[in-house]
Amino acid sequence: MKKFIYTFALFVMALSLRGQSFGHFTIDTTNRLKFGNAVLDMQVWNNDWTNAATKKDLKLSDAYPKIAKGKSYELSGYMLLNGAVKAEYTETMKFLGKDTCEVSITFKPPSDFKFRGVNMYITLPFREYKDGVYFDNSRFEFGQESVGRVSKSVKEAKFVGAKGIFRLVGDPVKFLMQDNRNYKSQSASLRLDLKKDAEGVYKTTFKLKFAPHIFENVDLSKISNSKLCAGNLPRGKVRFGALSYSLPSSDDCVEVPADGEIEIPLKSSRMGALYILSAFEGNEKLEGDVGKITPVGDGVGGECVVSANQVNRFGDDSVQSLWRCVTP
Repeated sequence: MKKFIYTFALFVMALSLRGQSFGHFTIDTTNRLKFGNAVLDMQVWNNDWTNAATKKDLKLSDAYPKIAKGKSYELSGYMLLNGAVKAEYTETMKFLGKDTCEVSITFKPPSDFKFRGVNMYITLPFREYKDGVYFDNSRFEFGQESVGRVSKSVKEAKFVGAKGIFRLVGDPVKFLMQDNRNYKSQSASLRLDLKKDAEGVYKTTFKLKFAPHIFENVDLSKISNSKLCAGNLPRGKVRFGALSYSLPSSDDCVEVPADGEIEIPLKSSRMGALYILSAFEGNEKLEGDVGKITPVGDGVGGECVVSANQVNRFGDDSVQSLWRCVTP
């Protein structure tokens, strides 16, 4: 195992709130539910898989939206399909606390309107979510190639993003997950179908939970044992990948010798993820496994082995970096 030095990034992320705010959720200007970097939208599909309508095609009736502060947000009106055909539409978002929203939707098109289907959907940026998808606590592996469409029926689907963790919950919750890399898009999408009843009304009800990340500084001052010569490594507030870090001005760091290990104390026993910024000494090409991060304690897991192909460069040629997440 190569010699490497850990430096910790102290990072702060701010949630930008626009429009109506309900706990950890917001409603945007097109009446879509937003949570972290994710947005709940709807889509009506023509028979040839072109779009007949999305949420922006909703025309609200007078007196809508109806808002009960902190409790609910109601929509009623019609969806304009293909710019011409009117379909009745209602949506109620009930906020059951700051981190839970129950969504109920009805959609009634004219009986003679022919279309393939209607669903609610959430688009997930692939780079942000590809390592953080869990179905009933089992991690889903996307792989190097597109997995196409995957139908799921689970009690809980969990998605770990840069700004927080959202969950779809039900008894069960049924949805389709599509890997869009086949369609030249670096994203995945979740689709929750609306089901048709005997009166020709399409309906669905489901719950969304969202908990933003709460970041805690890791104090290395008591275990620092070296100085970091970081070349062009920037200091202060810096963005790497999907995360914002605040790098301290001090050169103090923790050096881990080749084949050695060091234990890093954490304040909280409820840690969900640990992000580490590391520098590897020298210009020698890295190969194979270069590090391992292991949570220690009762009831924890999620050991992470870091391989050379997961290391990204910044600054000059003598400095390499990685950030990894361990989810117990």
